[in-house]
Amino acid sequence: MQKKLIKEYCSKYINLRQIDKVLKNKKILIAGASGFLGQWLVNVLLFLNNNYNLNLRITIILRTNLKNNYYFYDDKYSSISAFKADLCKGTRYKSKFDFFFHMAGNTIFSDNTEEKKSAMSSVKIIKNSIKLADICSVENFIFISSGAVYGKNSKRKLGWKEKDTSEKNKNEKENYYGKAKLKSEKMLIDYYNKRNNLKSLFIFRAFSFGGSGFRRKNYFAFDNFIKSRITKKNIILNSQGKSIRSFLHPIDFIIWLINILNKKKLIISNVGSENKIAIIKLANLIANKEHPGLRKVNVVIGHEKIEDNYVPDLKIAKSLGFRERISLDIQIKEALLNFYQK
Repeated sequence: MQKKLIKEYCSKYINLRQIDKVLKNKKILIAGASGFLGQWLVNVLLFLNNNYNLNLRITIILRTNLKNNYYFYDDKYSSISAFKADLCKGTRYKSKFDFFFHMAGNTIFSDNTEEKKSAMSSVKIIKNSIKLADICSVENFIFISSGAVYGKNSKRKLGWKEKDTSEKNKNEKENYYGKAKLKSEKMLIDYYNKRNNLKSLFIFRAFSFGGSGFRRKNYFAFDNFIKSRITKKNIILNSQGKSIRSFLHPIDFIIWLINILNKKKLIISNVGSENKIAIIKLANLIANKEHPGLRKVNVVIGHEKIEDNYVPDLKIAKSLGFRERISLDIQIKEALLNFYQK
């Protein structure tokens, strides 16, 4: 179903005339290609390259010498190459690139100490990524930040606006991840303002995603609810499930991203869904979704009284042409089918 979704939506909604001008014969560097969004990006690029003769050259940065095995599209024209590097330590790799997609970021923390350590590493990674971009004369830098830069709970029903990185949110004691992302953003903006060779800088503050392709170990509600259903276990909530989230399919994000690659400027935008849903409702949808050969499960509600409103205001994204097309129902269906087939 992953291939079907990419073919159906990308063929229909990516501006094919524009990508010929923007991506034809381009060299692309990707950090985080083995992560959730990185995998989807590479698969969409492979689909486009295989079907529209773009002659892309994609280089992925890996900590090992092995190519990631999550790419479900064949590399028809051998467009992907890889080099081994740990961006936390830096690299001397040198080759000119038109685009640098920085999709890397650890979101798995067992406690605050581990989160703080990971946050410090992520800032080092951005410092070294900026050095790499400079050495490789990168012209366009795309950085995946996080909605965590705002904090954990928006008081506005419509969600966080891009200007809402207030002192109160930045001073949250346990938001090391969000503060590191915000610091990384500022470093990149400073680099953009000082370097004439950098024609565009896109900073996307990502919120919650659905669909398939998550790492095996994670703390994302959507994916863990799916795994419980597949393994025929009840979906267990730690809280009463009143927190509000919204879930976007990564294809919708990547289609929009590719369609605006022609813009040569600084863009800071939220990315996510405007279709809000309580965690308890999401759990019940996944627990009771009809699927051949898969029995329904129960939802067990916890006692913690948490009511976070972690959703984005999408006014800027929509002004730049963002549209959400893949419904939550399709995201659940795809995720269940993907796991069930495996």
